[in-house]
Amino acid sequence: MEELKWCEIGPLKTPRLEVLSQYLNSKGIQNQFTFIEATDANLKEKIAEATAQKLSIRFHPKNIDQVSLNIKNNLRELENLKAVDSLMFDEKKGYWPEILFRDSLFEFLTHTVKNLDVMDKGFVIGTCGLARASIAALIKLGFSKINITSKDDESALNLIKDFKEIFYNVQFEYTKRVDVTILPGTHGLVINTFSVLDSEDFPNEIYYFNFLKKGGLVIDLVDVPPETPFLRIAQDIGARVVRGYEAFGFYDLNWVLKVTGLKTDFDEYKQLLKTNLDQVAYDKNKIQTILDEFQM
Repeated sequence: MEELKWCEIGPLKTPRLEVLSQYLNSKGIQNQFTFIEATDANLKEKIAEATAQKLSIRFHPKNIDQVSLNIKNNLRELENLKAVDSLMFDEKKGYWPEILFRDSLFEFLTHTVKNLDVMDKGFVIGTCGLARASIAALIKLGFSKINITSKDDESALNLIKDFKEIFYNVQFEYTKRVDVTILPGTHGLVINTFSVLDSEDFPNEIYYFNFLKKGGLVIDLVDVPPETPFLRIAQDIGARVVRGYEAFGFYDLNWVLKVTGLKTDFDEYKQLLKTNLDQVAYDKNKIQTILDEFQM
């Protein structure tokens, strides 16, 4: 097999992908990983830079809602979902876009979570591209009632409008952040896409979990730190949890399978991720302040 040449395009490098590159080399999959810094403003230019080098492309979660606006495609699904996270490359077929996180989260939850009741209402925190891909995964699983909260009305209402043009039988709701704490405990699953480390405007009201049914499932799509305050507080109230590095790790190896055709060991990679992500520097005082507030 030829050396795999791939990159991440985004505002900052994802530490997890360096671990993935090293893991692949250890398995005899020679690869060359490059980070290409980009903003929404120059994303099209940076995509062109990567495609000129024939790189397999992955996008940082902060950019994936902008990718479909900066590539050539005529697929209504891509235009509405706005969640393209990868550009796959083949010498014969050229490039094509994928919403791989949607498919990976669907497969991960199908294989690893028992007694997931899709008749329950799902609750999604955020409206970024990662949130859009996650909502699409929930719909693929069979969820037909989804509640969304966001820091601004416009992004949530635009998301709902886009999804309603494709998914006619799904009931979407929007809850303003100030109203999250008065929601009833009717949601069987919650997915968070915010990192407290990346935002000065983190929705602290979600930590009360008043919206979650007893024994509900909490998915935190944040991989640094591996054990987030959101997960620790969720476990303290008896919720089931999926850690960000677990969901993202499954996604990583699904991508490897797509680009190389080779199946790798998820449990081994998951453990490697946890070990390495535990060592990534972050603002521990910010995390501890939250845990102290909730007496953790």
